[in-house]
This record gives sequence, structure tokens and C-alpha cells, in this order.
Amino acid sequence: ASFKNIDVFIEQKQILSNININLNYGENTLLLGPNGSGKSTFLKLLNRSIYPIIARNSSLKLFNKDIINIWDLREKVGFLFKEMDERVSNQVNLYDLISSGFSGTFNSRYSNLISNAESAIIENLINEWELEKIIKKKFQSLSDGQKRRALLARALVYEPNILVLDEPFSNLDLKSIIILNKNLNKLIDKSINIL
Repeated sequence: ASFKNIDVFIEQKQILSNININLNYGENTLLLGPNGSGKSTFLKLLNRSIYPIIARNSSLKLFNKDIINIWDLREKVGFLFKEMDERVSNQVNLYDLISSGFSGTFNSRYSNLISNAESAIIENLINEWELEKIIKKKFQSLSDGQKRRALLARALVYEPNILVLDEPFSNLDLKSIIILNKNLNKLIDKSINIL
């Protein structure tokens, strides 16, 4: 990703000003800053849920393209944002949530349409993220740590090359911190880039 002179306003308030950075493939990057400094906004520029102000000398390129197909983006980059769990309805169980990563929605409609190959990927993720014992439980009934692990499994269904995580360790129980740390290190060993 390449950011040149990027400004972002939300509700007439400037959140980011004159951002210039290149994120290179093959690098893991840690973005640090105090609360309210614009870290989450910066990450949302990558998943195209927020757009910068268009100006003469500014540009934002993903994979060296000014315009990128959202489905191509989802296959290359997995995303985890703090507010994702709020978008999941009360009726969705963990299995449906993970399988919904293939459709880009947060509901159970896709679960009956998955292929055998997709099903195998889901089963592998369930085991890797130690979700077997709770896989049929409703997502909204789970602890923050269980929800985070499920959302990470969902973000990995396309086996992306890049994983973008917004405060992945916040409000987690000790077991989830250990599992998350172990699995992120495994992903890094598989040459998955983490931001």
C-alpha cells in the first residue's frame, strides 16, 4: 500500500492529515499511538470502509492500483476490527459466522452453500483457533476472547497473504491471548504479513 498526502475527515473533523507511508509486501508492521490518534481510521482506509479526501497531489494505492475490486481485496487481505462483533446478529452461531467470511456478510445465509473445499478450510480454522467445543453456540453469547478468535478465523477463510488487525489483544482473557499469540506467530512463519 502506498499513501501520499492523505487527509481524512469524518463528520467535518479532520482525523488524519498529510499521511505519507509505504507498506511493503514482506514486512510486518506495528502501528502505535494514543487513543484517538487515528490508528483505526488509517486501517479502515485499507479495507475501503473510509475514503480519503481527493486532492491534486494525493494518492492511495493498494497492490499498486488506484482502484481495486473489493472481492480481490478480501481474498488477499483479512481484516479484524473492534466493532465487527457488534454487526453480528443474535441468531448467528460460531460456525455460521466463520463460514460467512466467504460471502462478506455477517449472517448465516451462506452456511448451506459452502463447497467441500471451503468446509475443510473452516474445520481447520476451528481446530487452529480452539473453537471446537463452542462451535454451535451463538456468537453473541461468547466471551470477548472467544469472539475475537472466531472473527480471526473468519478473516482467514480465504487464506490471505496479509492480515490487518485493529487492537487484536484488547480485553482478552489469558487463554485467548496465548492462543492468539501462538497462532499469529504461526502465520508469520507462513510468511503472512501482519499489520
